[in-house]
Amino acid sequence: MKKTLVIGYGNTLRGDDGAGIAAVRTLKIIYPQFNFLSLHQLTPDLTETISYYDAVYFIDASVDVSEVTRINLRPEVSTVGINTHVVLPQNLLNTCLNLYGRVPGESFLFHIPAYNYDFSEELSISTQERMQEFIRYFSASVSAEHQK
Repeated sequence: MKKTLVIGYGNTLRGDDGAGIAAVRTLKIIYPQFNFLSLHQLTPDLTETISYYDAVYFIDASVDVSEVTRINLRPEVSTVGINTHVVLPQNLLNTCLNLYGRVPGESFLFHIPAYNYDFSEELSISTQERMQEFIRYFSASVSAEHQK
């Protein structure tokens, strides 16, 4: 079985921005064989951890999508320069490749549609509905990838 890491990130005090972390809470129950991290934001120190895995799945909320999306990630150099407040999954993979000579064979970023970033610890009804779609989509994606 592939050694798998799932990273959900976002700000749980800003409404729907916490969708990635809420997703991890649910996925932990469904996939006890995976390892999980819930983070406020991505940071460069994650690269060593990522280097040990065969598959890594990032989960984040996004106002830029209207449906659950999955992006196949490749190592990429940031165009914004070094900024610890804007660390993208692609940047982590690039650093992982440069420092450790490898990246996970599977790396995906899942976006969950988000609508409300007001101060709140609750997801909006719309994002809660999208969360259910995400769980089904994630399960189908993971099942297909892990059968390869």
